[in-house]
Amino acid sequence: MLAVLGVLAFLLVLFFLPETQTQKVALRSENILKVYFSLLHNKRFAIYSLIAGIVNGALMIYVANGPFLIIEKGGFSSDAFSIIFSINALGLMAASYLTTVVQKRMATNNLVKCAIFMMAIVSIILLTAMYIHASMPVILCILFFYIFPIGVLFPTTTELALMPFAETNKSGSASALFGSIQLGIAFICTVVANYISDGTTVSVGIALLFCGVLLFAIAFSKIRLAPITSSHPTT
Repeated sequence: MLAVLGVLAFLLVLFFLPETQTQKVALRSENILKVYFSLLHNKRFAIYSLIAGIVNGALMIYVANGPFLIIEKGGFSSDAFSIIFSINALGLMAASYLTTVVQKRMATNNLVKCAIFMMAIVSIILLTAMYIHASMPVILCILFFYIFPIGVLFPTTTELALMPFAETNKSGSASALFGSIQLGIAFICTVVANYISDGTTVSVGIALLFCGVLLFAIAFSKIRLAPITSSHPTT
């Protein structure tokens, strides 16, 4: 199915998506790397790409360990697993929708900090519940509130990371590099989580706590970001 969709997407782009690049630029590897290095020199882009990567890593840790927590440790059936998984997915969707509402009253960077603060606090509560062997329904309820702010962080970190390059000729490269960083860091997070796993729920809680604490340390650090202005779109 993915192969069919990939071919279909390729054909749609090839025949129906108009080319907007008026200036022909040679796509040499050294040109692309030069652009990527220039993007990474933008502190705002680098920080929010890092945050997005860790957030995605936390989500992938949950996805990878979901069957272990729900079916193996929780004793739920595969049908119940599907329902629980879908409830968390709906939580992500609801959080993304709520983001558009809250952004009308709160600056996006402050919304990011609030969501990360929630993840950090909930991760501590989650690990505590796992350590004292709380019932699985209780752990799953706490886990929902760990996953919920991820739905806020996905759109907001993307917006903040790519904002400096909006309406510039680097917007496409910035989007591509942002996605690559996000997936690369998520891969590292899942590898580390798998390395520390010892077959207990506590090891999963430690991995999720690590992501939450790391996000908190980055978001509430003393790093100063230059404001974005129309005259200096890449600051």
